[in-house]
Amino acid sequence: MIGPGGVVNAAGVVALLVERKPTITPDEVRAILMKTATAFSAKPKGEEDGAGLVDPVGALQALLAAKTSEIAPSRGLRSASAH
Repeated sequence: MIGPGGVVNAAGVVALLVERKPTITPDEVRAILMKTATAFSAKPKGEEDGAGLVDPVGALQALLAAKTSEIAPSRGLRSASAH
């Protein structure tokens, strides 16, 4: 069972994700947290322990990777090295 500290930690990570992407949906948040969590045991994620231990760095990296892939080359955006 997850104690109150786990909920507080997850809430803090959610706040960071929302700060970085204010338009993020609850489903996107859940998917990122589930994908990047470290399991507490050999049991599959979602049983008793939930997804496991929240990974703040992994969650932010996943969000930033998703945001980067949303940028279409046809928008005319150039990288900093192209200047």
